[in-house]
Amino acid sequence: EENSCKKQKRLYRTIGKPNSNSSALVPVRQAVTHALPPDGSHVVTVLAPTGNQRDDAWPHIGTPNTSYDNLSALNSPNKDSMSKCDVMSIKECQNGSLLNAFLKHFLIPALQRTPVKVMVTTLCIVSIFLGVWGIYRVKDGLDLTDFVPKGTNEYEFLSQRTKYFGLFNMYAVTKGNFKYPTNQRLLYDYHEAFTRIEKIKHENGEPPEFWLTMFRDWLLGLQKAFDDQWNKGCITQEGWCLNATDDAIMAYKLLVQTGRIDNPVDKSLVKTMRLVDGNGIINTKPFYNYLSAWVSNDPLAYSASRAYFAPEPRQWIHDPQDVDLKMPKSQPLVYAQMPFFLDDVSTTEEITATIREVRAVCEKFEARGLPNFPSGLIFTYWEQFINLKWDLYISIAYVCIVIFVVLSLLLLNPWAAVVEVIVLFLITVELCGFMGIVGIRLNAATSVILICAVGMGVSFTIQLLMGFLTSIGCREHRMAMALEYMFRPVLHTGLPFLAGVIALLFSEFDFISWYFFTVLCAFIIIGMFNSLIVFPVLLSIVGPPGEVIPYDDPERISTPTPEPSPIRLRVKHARPFTRRIYPRVPSEISLSTITEESTSRHSPEIVVQPELVVETTTVTNTTTGASTVNTTTNTPENTDSQSEDSSKCNTPCGENITTTSSSTSNIANQPSGTTTVTTRVKATAKVKVEVHSPYSSNLDTSRHKRRRDSSSSRSSSARSSPT
Repeated sequence: EENSCKKQKRLYRTIGKPNSNSSALVPVRQAVTHALPPDGSHVVTVLAPTGNQRDDAWPHIGTPNTSYDNLSALNSPNKDSMSKCDVMSIKECQNGSLLNAFLKHFLIPALQRTPVKVMVTTLCIVSIFLGVWGIYRVKDGLDLTDFVPKGTNEYEFLSQRTKYFGLFNMYAVTKGNFKYPTNQRLLYDYHEAFTRIEKIKHENGEPPEFWLTMFRDWLLGLQKAFDDQWNKGCITQEGWCLNATDDAIMAYKLLVQTGRIDNPVDKSLVKTMRLVDGNGIINTKPFYNYLSAWVSNDPLAYSASRAYFAPEPRQWIHDPQDVDLKMPKSQPLVYAQMPFFLDDVSTTEEITATIREVRAVCEKFEARGLPNFPSGLIFTYWEQFINLKWDLYISIAYVCIVIFVVLSLLLLNPWAAVVEVIVLFLITVELCGFMGIVGIRLNAATSVILICAVGMGVSFTIQLLMGFLTSIGCREHRMAMALEYMFRPVLHTGLPFLAGVIALLFSEFDFISWYFFTVLCAFIIIGMFNSLIVFPVLLSIVGPPGEVIPYDDPERISTPTPEPSPIRLRVKHARPFTRRIYPRVPSEISLSTITEESTSRHSPEIVVQPELVVETTTVTNTTTGASTVNTTTNTPENTDSQSEDSSKCNTPCGENITTTSSSTSNIANQPSGTTTVTTRVKATAKVKVEVHSPYSSNLDTSRHKRRRDSSSSRSSSARSSPT
């Protein structure tokens, strides 16, 4: 009884108090008035169906139309039963599918229960912990065998090479803006620092040589030959004898070089200058003259050093018979490299650890003034894994921030944007944890998929969020409405995507089937689970408020007022003025309004809300006679009619207040001294009728609008006196 009372109160509202003593609630019913074609003169008004019908904020798809057949059916004696049957059949068609039955009878009621919410929340927390644990377990890398088909010779070769021959070469490159002649000791220290790296391969326990050590050894050999010939007297300060060796003669030509352009040769330096000093430092001033001679006359050592100087040193070929002592000077070096070999590195972890050591050495000598960088295959393909995780986290954070800003600006609801970002972050954590649990490595391909998964996850959740925001009622009701109407679009988003991804399973490359098919399938399953199970529960707990809040009923929007039809201006033709009177046929079954749209091919609907106020006054008099007065009042109902196709007046148009009283008195002779009872019945009806007729082409434009205001009120009373 309490529930029925509450429901009945929702159907009532207070219109006003005609009398200070009257506090009754006036019942409100909705009526629909149709003007029947073809001329629209006949009007049919029916009451809107009532009962235990659900008031949804979402319009039903199967709303009955206002065609002529339906209006004829409504005009029939059993129109109320027919309209109810049509509505019930439409609802049965809508709810007849298995999906709707699953939603309404299983999923939505289950998600509205507190134990299910607790279970889903617990499952969500457990999935977060598993995702974090899987993130710590995920490994970086990408095997070369993933790029070739299985069962081929290339696949077997790469497998055996990775397993038994983990050998890679690398280079330590020194750049320009560096004085090589005066910083030879720094170059030696730089080379020695690389030889201390664990994975750098040594030859017979000795560090590998590089171009500066080979260059120095070549000069030491020439210096030794010169000293031998000098002691034998084959070479003097002024020149050499015919029996002097070629190396001694070349050493003589190198010793007399000054390194200056204005005075390139000085024979006095033969006695005081040495090609290499006691500390192993090459003579700094003629350093680039010596470099030209070494590159041109010892090509085998230069090729073995793999220095690849830039710019290329100048050519100078030694001729023992040539007495010209001038030697070309090469340009200062801007590029030189030192080769190294990395041994026993087969896994990504070992390679990345070696790369970190190499980078640390480079940064150390960069701070000491030696511009350098490492180069090689391992740096080209494996260095990306050093900062891959950090770059991935930063990218995901940027994407989440952008999604939050965009949704906040478009929806004007930061609360909804925060809830959306939380679900997207949950999907990403679970997907990354799944990769770590099943052993999928993190590389460029999977990183791109993870970043795109944040954006693609919006397609799974934004529809439910919009349905939740645009629904009315409490969080539970809005969650149910959003899930009922948006479950199918979300399902249609994920299933075609999954069908397209299945084709990747049949690829002969492990790289495609493992890193794309598995990850994308996991993303689709995780995304649909979170959007259809976790997200509705989250919305029902901490969801944002709705965009529309009804004024009267929290779970129903009031009937909207139809928009007025635009004024149609017709071209005035030059013909005599005539006025056509349209016939008016009243309706016997309901309120009749006059519709003058003879050319209308559609049926306007008028919402009627009648208002009836009845006052009853009883006066008791003591007289000698008695008179009984029975008053019957027939009052037209208060009709506030608004048509979909008629324009609305801002001022009262055609407002009539009418009071009609008819009295019938039966007077009888009674004994004197009896009591006389006088009953006064006063019925007042306020009727507001707006009639907008189409404008005829032969009327002047100044007569397009008419206003008619009339009001009348009557009262009747009867008094009886003793006879």
